Amino acid sequence: MKVGKNNKLRASDIKKVVDAFVNRSDVAKFSKKVTREEIRNNEYNLNIPRYVDSSDSAEKWDIYASMFGGIPLSEIAELDEYWEAFSGLKEALFAVNGTPYTELAVADVASAIDNHQAIKAYVSHFAHGFASFEGFLKNELITNMAS
Repeated sequence: MKVGKNNKLRASDIKKVVDAFVNRSDVAKFSKKVTREEIRNNEYNLNIPRYVDSSDSAEKWDIYASMFGGIPLSEIAELDEYWEAFSGLKEALFAVNGTPYTELAVADVASAIDNHQAIKAYVSHFAHGFASFEGFLKNELITNMAS
């Protein structure tokens, strides 16, 4: 978080750093495991940009899609995490036509998403998981306030 000229770490930032360190994971635009040899080759310079590219990707413009319509499959593929989480949603929303572009298969996207089985299952699972959360908070923050 930007505070004046400096950045300040929030609790969520610290958790992300610790998780990446403990799991020794490479996280795009955030962390990367490097060898001693790589550090040595960089003359022991530990500046983060030498190892992790955190710059924003340049915005792409698909001229063909702008001129003739259609949604580039490459842009839909950038949302693969969501398509994996909600199985069958992508197929319900888009019509495959054998080209690098697709069209919407539904007239009302919001309704199609709201009524999709994977979304309904997620919402139900979430509601069930947090059903007692309000009571838990009241108990912890109000009832047990003194302790």
